Amino acid sequence: MATATKMTAPRFEYVLGADADTDAGAVKLTFLGTDKKKYAVELSAHCAGLAIAAASAYLGRIQAALPEGAQVPVQPVTVAGVRPQMRDNGNAGLMIVLESGAELPLEFQREDLVKLSALFAEMASWAAPGDGYIKPI
Repeated sequence: MATATKMTAPRFEYVLGADADTDAGAVKLTFLGTDKKKYAVELSAHCAGLAIAAASAYLGRIQAALPEGAQVPVQPVTVAGVRPQMRDNGNAGLMIVLESGAELPLEFQREDLVKLSALFAEMASWAAPGDGYIKPI
């Protein structure tokens, strides 16, 4: 395989939109750059989930490196639904459905499911019954 030339996109500040191109098998994202221009990016269905996870992981590293109180405000990701899923390889997973309708598949090893079960139980205990209020951490 030939070495590809690395192209650098401008810095994006906001996600303006997202859509699925089922014919092309791609996720289309629209961003607003720091130069105030709109940019469209297409990610193949094959790599879209990993790209999202990598961006989230490195965002955590950036936030952790900032002094107390200096964390960067981020655009929220609103989850509209979650459903269990058995992956083709036999591992259990969750399909996270985002507010936009986009789906993010997560796959877990058995030992991680045990940890997640305890974490979800703890998080559920934070919610006040009936009113949707979640206790601050």
